[in-house]
Amino acid sequence: MPVEALLARARTELARGSFALAQRDAEALLQARVPSAIRAGALNVAADAAYGLRAYSRAAHYYRDVLALGDASPDAAGAAMALGWAELRRGRRDEARRAWTQLADRFPADTRAPLALILAAEVAAQAGDTTASARLLDSALARYAASPYVSLARLGRATVAVRRGRHDEALRDLEAVAAGGPAVVQSRSRLEDALVVYGGEAWLTAPASPTSKGPDGRARLDAFAGAVMSQRQRSPYLIHGVTLLAAADRGWPDSLTAALAARLVEDFPSYPPAPALLTRVAAGAASAGQWPIARRSYETLLARAPAAAPPSVRLQSAEALFRTGATAEARARLEPIAASKGAEAPRALLLLAQIHEAAGNRPAARGALQRLVQIGRADEAAEAAYRLAEGLQAEGEHSAAVEWYLTAAYVAERTPWARRALLGAGRSFTALRDPAQALAAYGKLVGRRPGYDPTDDRATSGEAAYLAGDVLRNAGLHQESLEMFARSADLAAGLPAERRALLAAMQTFLAIGDRGAAESVYRRLASAAAADPDVLARARQTLEAAAAPPSASRATESALPTTVR
Repeated sequence: MPVEALLARARTELARGSFALAQRDAEALLQARVPSAIRAGALNVAADAAYGLRAYSRAAHYYRDVLALGDASPDAAGAAMALGWAELRRGRRDEARRAWTQLADRFPADTRAPLALILAAEVAAQAGDTTASARLLDSALARYAASPYVSLARLGRATVAVRRGRHDEALRDLEAVAAGGPAVVQSRSRLEDALVVYGGEAWLTAPASPTSKGPDGRARLDAFAGAVMSQRQRSPYLIHGVTLLAAADRGWPDSLTAALAARLVEDFPSYPPAPALLTRVAAGAASAGQWPIARRSYETLLARAPAAAPPSVRLQSAEALFRTGATAEARARLEPIAASKGAEAPRALLLLAQIHEAAGNRPAARGALQRLVQIGRADEAAEAAYRLAEGLQAEGEHSAAVEWYLTAAYVAERTPWARRALLGAGRSFTALRDPAQALAAYGKLVGRRPGYDPTDDRATSGEAAYLAGDVLRNAGLHQESLEMFARSADLAAGLPAERRALLAAMQTFLAIGDRGAAESVYRRLASAAAADPDVLARARQTLEAAAAPPSASRATESALPTTVR
């Protein structure tokens, strides 16, 4: 049989998958003296047939013979790519990486060159050489910026950046990749499969270019993240990176960010960053009041990675249960924490007090708060004492309430709880008909003493000044009350309390017969209360009900607008 016919038959058998027959004919040609073109063709057939028979050492030998014929051979670049696969299949991963890198160096114009660099980078990353992997991917992106494999290279580089802790770099690549849609994720999956499954290399394709008909904006990120989570062989580094991307785009308490972080913990509970990411999601959701997300995140963390959950996480998970209505479960989780001597005990006691209060069990709530006063730090004890006082005041037990209010005020003087406590104490002293003590409590908030600088808390100081003015007015000390109302309006300028103080000042001026001053205050009130028609209506009614003083001339005519007069 002519050698050309024998080579043609060998190629036909190879195309049919009859690798043994193809190899027999090709090797027969190699053993004979044949023209160089026939020999080159026979080497290619023999190499591919050996690869098909999974005789990878033999295949690698033949591919090297093809490459030895020179770069001008039309089959040389293909042989270089195939050599990498043969070496990979026989377990020589470094040789596979070398073959693919040399393909890009020897045949830079070949369409397979960018894919060869990506494969070499992936093999390097799997071997733990992330520095070499990043360098290869940088080269692929720099040399083949117009290649259809760009998105695949950027996705690979993003995962390597995550492994190296370079999250900002990873985010830049992921943002660009996600904008192209989820097709690149499927290409990534095929690449990963090809590296471990024989024959998978035949399915390697470049990602499809995004079309204008695809999703965009928020939907595109949803589709991209969904594709990542749906991968059969998921990568912790890719899920980690996309979690960071979702957090950067939508925030940590977002449902997509939470789903990604939860999937990372569920699939890779021993991956060191996974618990920390989910904890951050849960904490962010709790801070934002998104308790259902916080609860699901904490429960996943405790179920899948309990060893990574410190006592603080167990406390926060109990609060999430409480905030979502699971009070029995929350109480069961909080009681042992509250009974301990750990740093979480004070917070657990406060939450237990709230649970008992919500259930109407006030004695149990008070017991928890009283213990908190004993064991808590200054601010924790102040809050507990304040809450005890508030409960007693609501029940009309003002003497007992005063004791707890003052405890809160003195145990932590420079806290918001202390300022609130002084307000509460002033109200209870007023109820007890002890105006002197009430004024003393309010005065500590209005006066400029260290720790109670009104400029630090204008709302509280403005409220104290108003209440002090009210006490003075009820005592018939109108001039002193006017000073307090003016002080309140100044402190609370721009706040709703300003309008209340001005209304009280106007009423007091009318009570002492100074209608001109009252009308002057009204003008300021009309400006301050432009967005509060109820306050203006009350002010008009007050002025209309007051008897106007006689006027000797038009020069002393009322300044009140005609419509009001």
